[in-house]
Amino acid sequence: MSLTSQILKKAFDRRNISKQMGVSHSMLYKWKGGETNPLDRTMKLMNLDNTDMIIDFLADQAGGYFVKYPELTGPNCDLNKNVANIMKEGADVFKASADAAVDGQITIKECQKIKKEVREFIKAFESFMKIAESGKWDK
Repeated sequence: MSLTSQILKKAFDRRNISKQMGVSHSMLYKWKGGETNPLDRTMKLMNLDNTDMIIDFLADQAGGYFVKYPELTGPNCDLNKNVANIMKEGADVFKASADAAVDGQITIKECQKIKKEVREFIKAFESFMKIAESGKWDK
């Protein structure tokens, strides 16, 4: 059974889910049984699109956002550079926040800038953690 089928099997355990989704009970059983399902199709779309737009949208709809892990090769594995990048991105968050708050109000555009910087900081931190946990950093 594929991972997507396992996920759907657990998600579809609730009563009346087929009615709420507007599909037949037999369709749900087919999806649970391994037939091509909405998650499989979403994955195919994401692979065909070759961008993060779909996963970004889904993560946003779920109240979060997507962070792609770095490839653990070459300069990405330099632990010291990753620490420096965390510090830089953190400083960018503080600068964007301070610049926005200077006049006592924060505009939508300023909020978007702060959000962008926070996401870059989290991405840098996640990259550092992935490298640190892997033990593949350059020594």
